[in-house]
Amino acid sequence: MSYKVDFLLKTMSIPNDHRLYPVLCYMREHAFRNLKIEQVAAEFNISVRNLSRLLHDSGIRFNSFINRHRVNRAIELFSDGGKTMQQIAYETGFSTPNNFNRVFKQITGTSPSLYEKGVTDNKKSAIEQ
Repeated sequence: MSYKVDFLLKTMSIPNDHRLYPVLCYMREHAFRNLKIEQVAAEFNISVRNLSRLLHDSGIRFNSFINRHRVNRAIELFSDGGKTMQQIAYETGFSTPNNFNRVFKQITGTSPSLYEKGVTDNKKSAIEQ
C-alpha cells in the first residue's frame, strides 16, 4: 500500500456517538477556514463543553481532527502539483507557512518539502519508464 493511502486510512475517525456524524461532516467541510470549536458548537446548538465531551468520548480531539484533515488535503495538493508550498499552506487553512510546516511534520513524520520532493521524484521516475 502506498504511503499516501496508508496515511489517509490511518486518519479516518469513526465516532462512537451517532450525534457526531453531522458534526464531523461540518468540521470536514469547514476545516480549511479558521474553524473554532465555539463555532461548531453554536452551529449545532450545543455547549462547547458537551461537544468536547462527545468528541473526547469517541477518541477525537478537535484540533487534531482539523489538522489531520488539512494535512490530508495538503498531500492531495502536493500530488496534483502546480502549487507552491505557501499556496498549499494557506489553501488548507493554516495561518502561516511555518505553522503548516510544523503540523505537517508532526502528523506525517516528514517535512512538507521532503514529502513534495518525494512526490516530484516519483512522478519523474514514472515518466521515464
